[in-house]
Amino acid sequence: MVRKLGLWLGAIALGGLLFCQAAWAESTREGAALFQANCRMCHSQGRNLIVPEKNLQQKTLERFAMNSQGAIARQVKYGKNVMPAFGESLSDEQIAAIADYVLDQAAQGWPSAA
Repeated sequence: MVRKLGLWLGAIALGGLLFCQAAWAESTREGAALFQANCRMCHSQGRNLIVPEKNLQQKTLERFAMNSQGAIARQVKYGKNVMPAFGESLSDEQIAAIADYVLDQAAQGWPSAA
């Protein structure tokens, strides 16, 4: 009985993990398209064409405490310094998708041609 319960709970956990992975993949796909349309002109391949030292590379995101979805989403939504705010033109879900994409690309060293 305990073994069956353990197997059942393991299957539920695996199903939840697969669902989370699928949701993350969908979010990063949407985020890639949104990034292309809204961010690429200043942040192509994780660079920052305006303020080069504040790029979207993993080490830089960590140094400036921008290595979480919440931190990136706040920056995109409200803007900061020369970066414009996108909160009026993008939904919170779209902004979260962009943040997921940025985190995913930074973790991989920006391998795509975004």
